[in-house]
Amino acid sequence: MSKPIPIITRVKDTSRLSENMQSVILESERLKQFPAVQPGAYIKLIFEASGVPFTSSSHQDTPRMMRTYTIRKLDKNKGQLQIDMVLHAHNGVSGPAATWAAKAKLGDEIAIAGPGSVKQVDTKADWVLLAGDTTALPAIESHLESIPKDTKGYAFISVGSENDIRALVKPKDIDVIWVDQNSGGLASRISGASFPDSTPSIWAAAEFSQMREMRALFAERFSVSRNELYLSSYWKFGRSDEQHKVDKRNDAMQLQQM
Repeated sequence: MSKPIPIITRVKDTSRLSENMQSVILESERLKQFPAVQPGAYIKLIFEASGVPFTSSSHQDTPRMMRTYTIRKLDKNKGQLQIDMVLHAHNGVSGPAATWAAKAKLGDEIAIAGPGSVKQVDTKADWVLLAGDTTALPAIESHLESIPKDTKGYAFISVGSENDIRALVKPKDIDVIWVDQNSGGLASRISGASFPDSTPSIWAAAEFSQMREMRALFAERFSVSRNELYLSSYWKFGRSDEQHKVDKRNDAMQLQQM
């Protein structure tokens, strides 16, 4: 597979949104020609295999790895895009992207590739159900801001700390339910909720095991077609991004055989 042609960006601004979420604004003249994106679209942050950012001084043949992040906002006129990054760590050790986000300062360089797209919420459905953990919060926020103001439904968001709960811009008839990730998880909270007796459009993304629990729940509780459902795992506990991709591929193959 050929390597993506990187866009070298520089940090324009960085700020802490909540206890475990850092917002980073990247800038480049090439972003003025970036394709238009829909909610949930993503870029790849590019790092050298050692974990340091891939920059203009990196050799093109340097082994690299990539980490995926939702585009929170794109301003093509300014050549800027915003990504909101979870600063999660296991036993005090963070991955390369979270480590970089926590320390990034104005002018720092990092290469990106993309964009990529994901399935959109079908607002023609009777109501919508959005669900995700903190890694999916930027995508959920983008969907809530872009869907019609008369959309009805629910958004279940799992966070590790009450300090990560924030006011969200949303349609007035979307109920946001914040879930303590230590209290049983998204599937458990969703299973105990009451919903309209009609067909929803479902958009959900979370940690791998949470995704599988939600998939089983949705299959049992909601009669939705594939066109009305988006379900993805954004990461897996105890596994690197590269290992997680293998797990996702194996899971998809097993699902096809069922």
